[in-house]
Formats: sequence, C-alpha cells, structure tokens
Amino acid sequence: MTRPRDFADSADSIDTGIETAERDFAKMAGNSAASIKATQEAMRLDQRAWVGVLAQMDKPEVGKPLIGKALITNSGKTFAVNMTMQTHLATSRTKLDVLPVIPPFHGGESIGLLIPNRPYESHVTFRDAAGVPLKSLQQDVDNLNTGGYYVYIFGEIRYSDVFNRPHETDFCWWRQGIEELEFTQCDKHNTAD
Repeated sequence: MTRPRDFADSADSIDTGIETAERDFAKMAGNSAASIKATQEAMRLDQRAWVGVLAQMDKPEVGKPLIGKALITNSGKTFAVNMTMQTHLATSRTKLDVLPVIPPFHGGESIGLLIPNRPYESHVTFRDAAGVPLKSLQQDVDNLNTGGYYVYIFGEIRYSDVFNRPHETDFCWWRQGIEELEFTQCDKHNTAD
C-alpha cells in the first residue's frame, strides 16, 4: 500500500523528470535549428555566384583607340543578377602605388544577368570631353611599344546572388608596355565578397 508521502515523493520525481526532459528537448531543438541554419548557409555559399575579372589589351595601333578589356566570369553555380560595373583605363610613366581616384560607383555598364561559366567582355578606352574615343598617336604607340608606360585596367562590379544577397568585386590589373603577354594583379583594389 502506498503511503501519502511516498506518492508525493513519486510525483515530485516525475515532475523533475519532465522538467529535465523539457530542457533537454529545448536544447536539442536549439542545436537542430543552429545546425539547419549552418547547413543553409553552406549551401548558399556553394550555390551562389562568384564574379571575377581578368584583363587584356589589344596591341596599340596608330590612328585607332587603345582598347582595354575586362574579362568577367561567374565561376559560381547560379546566376549573378542585377549586375552593373565600371571599368577604367589608365597609363602612367611609372608604376603606381595608388590608383588614380576612382569615381563614385554610379552603376556604369549594366550587364543585368551573368550566367555561370559564360564570360562577358567589357571594353574601355580613353575618350574626349564629348565621349568620342581618342585615337592613338605615334608617340602613344611608341611609349607602349618600348615598355616605357604602365597600363592599368581597374574597376568595380556590383551584383546580387539568387538568394538576394548583394556582392561586390573590385579589380585592378597592370602591365608594362605591350611585350608582356599577361597582366599582373595589382597589390591593392582586388577584393570580392
């Protein structure tokens, strides 16, 4: 026969067991939510767009504009959307420690949608005040041919991934003259997020 005190002790023990189970379940639910969130974030990183840039330039010719090229590629698994960019071209007699002042980002060239692994080529040239491309003079070509001038192709890209998260890529490439086949990345102004 159960005595009243034994019954009370049993009830207290059951209450304590239920409270412990509730705490354990709450802790497991919190851990599960954190695990799900971490998995979702890892999947987003794996699936998102990743936009990068390489630089090229055609051999300069007298009477033709100097054309710099930014070769943009999305190496991610999904589209880069609402993509806009600014590309700039600069030449200098000496290697620059700091880039020329980069104008505030105003959207520049609208690419819209960049498909994964399909390159896009943006061209940039020097222009006069009316926006007309400047033609290279013999002196310009000579300065580039002798390796006396450095050429810089740099800029900024803004886009969103398919998860509606904004991203930026800043790029800067340089080379001296026209003899070097490849551009080299600048020490600064190369970031991606």
